[in-house]
Amino acid sequence: MSATLFWRLGAVLGASGVALGAFGAHGLKSMLAGHPDAQRKQENWATAAHYQLIHAAALLALSTRMQSLGLPRLQPSRAAMAGWLLVAGVAGFSGSIYLLVLDTRRAFSRFLGPVTPLGGVCFIAGPSPLLSVLALILRNRSRKTPVTLGYHRPHPHHQPPSPSRLTMSASMFWKLGAGLGASGVVLSAFGAHGLRPMLKGQADTQSKQVRWSTAAYYQLVHAAALLALSARMQAGALVAPRAALAGWLFVAGIAGFSGTIYINVFNKNRLITRIIHIITPQGGMCLIAGWLLLAFS
Repeated sequence: MSATLFWRLGAVLGASGVALGAFGAHGLKSMLAGHPDAQRKQENWATAAHYQLIHAAALLALSTRMQSLGLPRLQPSRAAMAGWLLVAGVAGFSGSIYLLVLDTRRAFSRFLGPVTPLGGVCFIAGPSPLLSVLALILRNRSRKTPVTLGYHRPHPHHQPPSPSRLTMSASMFWKLGAGLGASGVVLSAFGAHGLRPMLKGQADTQSKQVRWSTAAYYQLVHAAALLALSARMQAGALVAPRAALAGWLFVAGIAGFSGTIYINVFNKNRLITRIIHIITPQGGMCLIAGWLLLAFS
């Protein structure tokens, strides 16, 4: 039960994280027009959305590990405690920042201000309860005894496909996730070090670097989501057709969102720019749809 709950919570937080990130990049500016701290508030909003996304992916990974080890049987377990700390961290850290940004009159700043660092503490404390579980796994492996932390319970509506097809789909998403993760790290490093000299002399160099960094970040988070999806498919814990569709939506979203941003950083053709401005938000919609589909897989 906990594994499924954390999977769905992670999926919903991922979908809302992408949507809130898009709102922060486009809709928030008009709401904060004329505010003296508009730029800082937009940066704070982007930080909150980034933390929400990465911890949504962490919840998927935790759920997958719980499912494969049968950890739901340990309720209330340290693994479940870790999951709830991550959820509390998203609510406390990201949630309070969203409200602080929208609170232009500072009516609630006195109450929300202390909540943000408490959310950060939850993020830091989240992995701690898993250390004893990891120690148990390593100790059992060193003794060459099987880990008997519980049992695997398949999805109640799961219709298992042929093993060969399921294994092939899971393996494909694993390889895609790994490849996108590796290229995401390389592109992120390039954006931090090699991009500025190439854009030297352009008026919007800083803006292009920020956009490149955002594209690389979204690629990395969704590469991690693909790895979690692949592992959970391999365990047979998802409805295969929905899970496969969610995986392809992630791949299409990375190509449509991150890929077009990379291209547009170097593009100088107005026609291509117009086409990219149509494709990029569609890529974002694919990412949101992929997360939502995961919640019901």
